[in-house]
Amino acid sequence: MALLLVSSAGLAGVGAVTLQDDSTDTGDFVISDVSAPDTAESGEKVIVTATVTNVGANDTQDVYAGADTDDDGDIEGGLGGLDGESLTLATNESTTVEFSVETVGFDLGEGTILVKSDTDTASTTVTIVGDEYPGEFIPTEPDAPDTVTEGETFTVSANVSNTGNAGTLPVSATVYDGDNATDVSATQNLTLNYSERKTVEFELSADDLEPGEYDVVVSTPSEMVRTTLTVTESDAGSSEFMVEITDYDETVMVGETYTVNATVSNVGDDGTETLEAGFDTDGDSQIDVGTERDLTLAYEGVEDVTFELSTDNLVDSEHTLIVRGDQNGDSRPVTADDPYDVDPGLFEYSNVSVPETAVIGEEIQVSATLTNYGGTDYQYVEIGADYDDDGEIDSERLGSRVGLEHNESTTIDVSLDTSGFDAGDGTIILRTRNVPDTNGTAYTTATVTFTEPDDNQDDSDDEQNNDDSDDNQDENNDDSSEERYYQVDLVVGEPNEKLGETTEDFYSPEGRLVSYLHGTTADGETSSATASSLNPEYSDAIEASDIEISEDGETAEVTVTVADGESLTLSLVSYETPDATFDWDETQTMVDAETMTLDGGTYTFTVDLPDAEH
Repeated sequence: MALLLVSSAGLAGVGAVTLQDDSTDTGDFVISDVSAPDTAESGEKVIVTATVTNVGANDTQDVYAGADTDDDGDIEGGLGGLDGESLTLATNESTTVEFSVETVGFDLGEGTILVKSDTDTASTTVTIVGDEYPGEFIPTEPDAPDTVTEGETFTVSANVSNTGNAGTLPVSATVYDGDNATDVSATQNLTLNYSERKTVEFELSADDLEPGEYDVVVSTPSEMVRTTLTVTESDAGSSEFMVEITDYDETVMVGETYTVNATVSNVGDDGTETLEAGFDTDGDSQIDVGTERDLTLAYEGVEDVTFELSTDNLVDSEHTLIVRGDQNGDSRPVTADDPYDVDPGLFEYSNVSVPETAVIGEEIQVSATLTNYGGTDYQYVEIGADYDDDGEIDSERLGSRVGLEHNESTTIDVSLDTSGFDAGDGTIILRTRNVPDTNGTAYTTATVTFTEPDDNQDDSDDEQNNDDSDDNQDENNDDSSEERYYQVDLVVGEPNEKLGETTEDFYSPEGRLVSYLHGTTADGETSSATASSLNPEYSDAIEASDIEISEDGETAEVTVTVADGESLTLSLVSYETPDATFDWDETQTMVDAETMTLDGGTYTFTVDLPDAEH
């Protein structure tokens, strides 16, 4: 990792030089006193200075600063990694140069700064600290006007997609004059989940751009794309609209149409300008939510204008109301009030309890308190074993969808099979998922020390029970081959033919699961529970008994009471499962279902169970 300053000579337009030394006909730029900060935060710009002395003939050279991120002696990063200036030095003349260099793309740790001319190299070091950029934000080619006039404001936009981890990264739009960045630039932070795509827009001004050809570059820490821009000379005598907001409400009710009135007067020549009205939601003085219209006024013309603004995309917060023309505008602080706004959930585990030691193969109890410190939310509880310490669950995922209000807690208690662990310390993962977002989810781990089963005890037991084992071996094998596993669900609405092809085709994510039962054809019921994920709209309208298995093990039934005045479609459905435990990733196939639409009263549902003989 290195930061590189490179100089180049022989640029077009450079005049003849006067030879001062018969031994050379070009400049010999020597670099010395290279200086950079001892440390720099990853992603920030660093200031690099150096002294350049010409010990050769009079000459003009371009000197560049840039990032050598792979220590190959070349500048990486393209336009985003370059900053430079043209130097003209006489023999033995010196000057100090200063550059602003991006650190995006550097690894954390110490790196070398190389300052290089055609004939000399000097070096110093800088240490990059902080957090490396997450995500991999890829922009598309910018959308910008082909031509703008001096002084005009213009919009640059690009689509940005994230092919890496979820995160927040800066996205910039900058006008370049050749390889040199101008001061016409804007940056905004963009948050994207994996595979998410958004459009970013930047308002840039051509006030400081002279007529000519430029590049407009949209860049992220991962990549940059460009398009061309032509700036033309402005016509003398342009319009100049002055804007004053005359009537507005300080409180904005989210979801309601918002009206703002303004008076516009033209103190310049006759002309047409685009008026914009809307809300700045992130403090960058740009309108993020708004509308626009064109207005034509003669010199000293005055007109009252009214804008009706949508507030659907606002959230509870302080915002700025803006009404402006091409050159001037007016603004007022406003407060958005959303009576239906609910902050996202913020789930956390505490009081995690696991045994200190366990024998491999036995079941252990894992319990914890799950608390939601955010707004009302539903998340998926997942508890399981991490066999290879990669931070992911490798075993069956135990748990269900849990709904918690603000500051509400619940106790999570599961039995975990330990057959996949090796002797020594093993990791248990407790986490929650919130599809498709990962914000506000919980993650923690617990450690259990595992030991191998006692072989001597096993041998003793085998010897003691040898005769019984031999006598009953055939009988046990027959029972095992006949045993089948099933799950019975009471759900709101129509049943699904299969479960497990995707996570979303289970009933819990939709808030439709009322209760469930697990069982086998050999043992009958093995576990049952009332689902905590049921939508409160349904739970207030129905009461259901426990799902029960008939004495002959061939059917399951449940009795449901629907409140007076309510009408609900309910289904009792049985599925055959691969084994006795629930797993999000395993497919369950329907055996039987009964569906009825109920209008108040008590009803009984009955379904067949898998037949042990088939």
